[in-house]
Amino acid sequence: MALRLFNRNPLEDVTGELCLEPEGITRMGEDETLEQKVTRIFQALRLPVYYYLLAFLGDAETADDLTQEVFLRLYAHLHRGRPVENVRLWVFRVAHNLAFDERQRHQRLARLDESAWDEICARLPDPALNPEQRAIERERLERLGAALQWLSAQELQCLLLRAEGLRYREIGEVLGVATSTVGEFLQRALRKLMKINPEN
Repeated sequence: MALRLFNRNPLEDVTGELCLEPEGITRMGEDETLEQKVTRIFQALRLPVYYYLLAFLGDAETADDLTQEVFLRLYAHLHRGRPVENVRLWVFRVAHNLAFDERQRHQRLARLDESAWDEICARLPDPALNPEQRAIERERLERLGAALQWLSAQELQCLLLRAEGLRYREIGEVLGVATSTVGEFLQRALRKLMKINPEN
């Protein structure tokens, strides 16, 4: 069930309407401004969008810039009074389009470089783990990073979006491909990962 976060009352400044699935983002107060609402969404979705862009582009600085741009566009879209039915889908679609445009501008398919992967690995381990558990987790992430290098750009994008909880249909909408194609990309990605890292 979706949560309505923006009031339809035409007397209020904010005329945009936004629906969110309840998981992952808390209910927002009716008295919040558009800026406060977008800030809450930014806080909830910033890291997943950033990591998606980082994996897609392989450049932390560009991923950070584009993450900011995604949420500026969300604010502008809602400020104009336009509705957003599924905010996660909308945000990832915009992120994908921005990343694709960026990649086209540079005419390159960048892979995640070692420093970018190290940044992701440093942020992911649970701080509650003891040093031995952290070392094991870091080693597992390094194996995963090496395995991900074998995936095509489409396979990696599908895998990342699926890991963020998007459904096949939604991934297809983000990437502009059929749902069956999403399934094929995911199956190929999983087969490659299992072949490279059969113990998991």
